[in-house]
Amino acid sequence: MRSESSKGADPAPLLRTLALVFSVGAFALALIDPRSEALRLSLSTAAAAALLGLASRDWLRPAARSGWSRVLEHDLGGALAPSAFAAAAMVGLAWGLRVLGKSGSGTALAASVWVVVAAAVAEVVGHASLRPTLEAARGILGALAHDDEIEVGSMMELRVGTAVRADVRILEGRVTLELWAAGGISFERGEGEPVPAGAIVRGGAATARVTATGRDRAFARLLSDALERSDRASPGLRTLDRSAPWVVAALVGFAVAVGLVTKGRIGPTAAAALVTGASMLVPPARRLAVRDQLAGIVEACRRGAAFRDASTFARASGVRSAIICARGTLLGGTPDGCDIEPLGDATRDDVLALAAGVEAGLPHPIAILVGKLADARGIRREVVRNVHVEPGLGVRGEVAGVSGRMQEVVVGSRTHCLHAHVATAEHETRIVELERRGRDVVIVARGGRAIGLLLLQTPLRHGALAAVQRLHDIEVEPVLLGGGTRERLASIGKALDIENVRAEVLPRDRAAEVRRVAQTGGRVAVIGRSDLDGQALGAADVAIALDEAGNPPDLREEPRNDRGAGTIALAHDQLVSAVDVLALAQATRARVSATLLVGLVPVALAALPVALGLVRATYAPLAALAATVALGARDLVAAALPEGERMDDNPG
Repeated sequence: MRSESSKGADPAPLLRTLALVFSVGAFALALIDPRSEALRLSLSTAAAAALLGLASRDWLRPAARSGWSRVLEHDLGGALAPSAFAAAAMVGLAWGLRVLGKSGSGTALAASVWVVVAAAVAEVVGHASLRPTLEAARGILGALAHDDEIEVGSMMELRVGTAVRADVRILEGRVTLELWAAGGISFERGEGEPVPAGAIVRGGAATARVTATGRDRAFARLLSDALERSDRASPGLRTLDRSAPWVVAALVGFAVAVGLVTKGRIGPTAAAALVTGASMLVPPARRLAVRDQLAGIVEACRRGAAFRDASTFARASGVRSAIICARGTLLGGTPDGCDIEPLGDATRDDVLALAAGVEAGLPHPIAILVGKLADARGIRREVVRNVHVEPGLGVRGEVAGVSGRMQEVVVGSRTHCLHAHVATAEHETRIVELERRGRDVVIVARGGRAIGLLLLQTPLRHGALAAVQRLHDIEVEPVLLGGGTRERLASIGKALDIENVRAEVLPRDRAAEVRRVAQTGGRVAVIGRSDLDGQALGAADVAIALDEAGNPPDLREEPRNDRGAGTIALAHDQLVSAVDVLALAQATRARVSATLLVGLVPVALAALPVALGLVRATYAPLAALAATVALGARDLVAAALPEGERMDDNPG
């Protein structure tokens, strides 16, 4: 934001007066001697003062609007200031050389004229190119307009047509929502689930409690970070901001030193050096790069991706591997069906009664499915005591045997049975065959002996294949991570074209597994659900959490660790859109780099020969002018493309 020190006397009236005085002087000199060099000096001074006056209106005087609007105008609309000060510096140099009787004043004047022309063209191109992005950004900001009367903890009634201005959590009821006003993503939320600010209620009714306001809201933090410090979201802009002043200063210093060595050419050489440095500031490259950056951020918000901050957006653009968690993310959270295969002399009813008894009262999807199946068949559940759940493995308990002695009951994976000393070797061939056919096999054992198998059919979620293909398209390696057996996950990986499969990884070990992937595959993103995959998400460089947008800040910032993971909370659970977020970050980074390249390389190539006096000083601003025209032509071509191709997520 602009500091308080910028508030004060407006310099624009003084500069306009100065421009008027020198214009009148130039008119008087033109009547006396049209060929006078003082005439050119006066005209150049008037033009520079006028340019400074225009720049000071937008750059020095604070706008009487909201903070975000002021930053938008400052960061994206105040590009006249560097050019104006550069032109004024060259006019000042020309006057100094003229008073001292040194050569070079003509060079400085010619350069100042071309800088003013190049700056004017850059301003026209910049405003024309920025307008659509600014309108889109203001549309998002308008939906996030904050009511100061809303406080964290207050209650909010959600009815049809309600515009949600704060992040809330539903206490009771269920609503259908649309993110943003037009063409947004539709989703449903019920009791205990979060709703992000910016959503519009399209159906249903609910009572909710406010969990976050202001910039703590899911979609506000990224926008406010990016607008306050655009370089946070772009490595290219950060490098440019840090290096450009030093490059310009070094170039000018080097040119002045050369002028001193050549003796007698200090005036023209200094003028050439100044015009070169000024020309590097003229093209609208940085402003249009910020525009491209903001366009990517706005598009991410439109797609329901709430980045934790701007640095997370930058980090997402460098992801090289994407780990997709199996259960609940790539696979459905609840099995579609359950078949029972008895072993030995046990019956289907025996297996189901024992499994339903062990799983009774547990919130796990498998437990719920088995319980419903037992109830549907009218099977009485076994009474199981001392039930103990081992996450990722299964359940243990005790049941009374025929003789009255307690027998251990085990329901879970082969690893779980191995830990409980249940022999499964004689059934291994059958279990492997079923897993290769795409079934999840749960072993039911009693008294150290397997009595049956639960054969679960868990389908792939909609869009799973498209999401994996999208990762291949953007050259990000997909990795499948889960607690299932190698055979089961290998069959899923083969169906989806995923070669890197990490199977039989317990929830408590997944953070270490993510770190191992990072050691060989570079920056890692993890796509999952915070309630199921918290350990894996916490170890990632970029954590993409489904259905999380709108959670309170303390939850939304989790998981984090010493590696500096950033969270992307989605307002939905669409897997393809989760991958598109990475593609969008990549594409945005590529567009920003291309804009900086097109805008700065021509000037940089012209800088050294101009600074050394090998070519005319006017070549540098002409190179800046050419760069501006090239940027404008690129935008015209982009505007002529169909809507779908303008925001093509593939940077290649």
